[in-house]
Amino acid sequence: TGFDGTTGNLSTTTIQGGDLTASFSGPSATDVSNTTQNFSLFEGTLVAERAMTITAMPFDLAMTNDDSTGLEVDPISDIRIINADTGALLMGPLDLAATSADDVAETLSFTDDFDMAAGETLNFKVTADMESSFAEASDTFTLTMDLTSGLTAEDSAGDAITSIIPTANLAGNAQTVVVSGLTVSLASTPSGAKTYVRGTSDVTFASFNFAAANGGVIEVTDFSPKMTVSENDTVTWLAGQEPVTTGVSSLDRITSCSLYDGSTLVDGPESIASATTGYINFTDFSYSVPAGTTKTLSVACNLANIDPSTDDAFAVFLDIATDVTALDSEGDSATVTGADINWADS
Repeated sequence: TGFDGTTGNLSTTTIQGGDLTASFSGPSATDVSNTTQNFSLFEGTLVAERAMTITAMPFDLAMTNDDSTGLEVDPISDIRIINADTGALLMGPLDLAATSADDVAETLSFTDDFDMAAGETLNFKVTADMESSFAEASDTFTLTMDLTSGLTAEDSAGDAITSIIPTANLAGNAQTVVVSGLTVSLASTPSGAKTYVRGTSDVTFASFNFAAANGGVIEVTDFSPKMTVSENDTVTWLAGQEPVTTGVSSLDRITSCSLYDGSTLVDGPESIASATTGYINFTDFSYSVPAGTTKTLSVACNLANIDPSTDDAFAVFLDIATDVTALDSEGDSATVTGADINWADS
């Protein structure tokens, strides 16, 4: 029946919030580099209707790995709860108590106290550091806020706050590890043997692809390819010089080399370091390769204007393990992989 303005046949419902209300706000499921520090596992909000002290705030951490080796020990560390707006530490830090690679779940028991004023809204984050030596590609970390029994608070008299909503746990999203690193390979151009006259400038000897993994930006800081020489047979190649007959030296035949990204000078010019090693040392520069991208660097040299002994030949060698230095997004040494580039390739 319609409401006639009287209260005799009217029923009312009053909806009240809790003294403490928790909610989840992020982050969404995403990839995280294995070198990342202070990455976000869980973001949420606490709203206090009256003044109180939060005394415990546990989270359940689920960890998975999709390969047969299982999880490494302690893939993350320095787990803490911070004020998302100010960065101030609220609880922690904690490290994983697990010591077995078979552990896939752990409860993080935060028990440091912090206060909330009446009517306060607190945005918080749970953050952690990746341990790059142990966090592997495809590891996942999912954090759930334990509201069924774990979140506790008390008022100024020390009495427990019992009206906490919601009563169900708040589940976060999986954060998946991607590995940071750099792969170096020979570019497709230039290709094959080419002939140049003496005195020619900016001869591109070889180009190299630098591919950064999805885990983060890579900064290349040192690159030292080796110039090899063959005097007349293009079969016998030696670093720096070819002593078959007259001892053709790269120091005599090549005046300098530079490193280019397209037409942009990255480093150089540099002279060949010595006739015995053949190294062209491009050092202390900064060349960034964004995550998930490939960039190309070329070695271009100037040929000396002197008569060759016969048909002098030169090519570039690159030892991936020793000739490339790079840093990850945290400033630590990045893993550099790839097959060695030899004179026959270039």
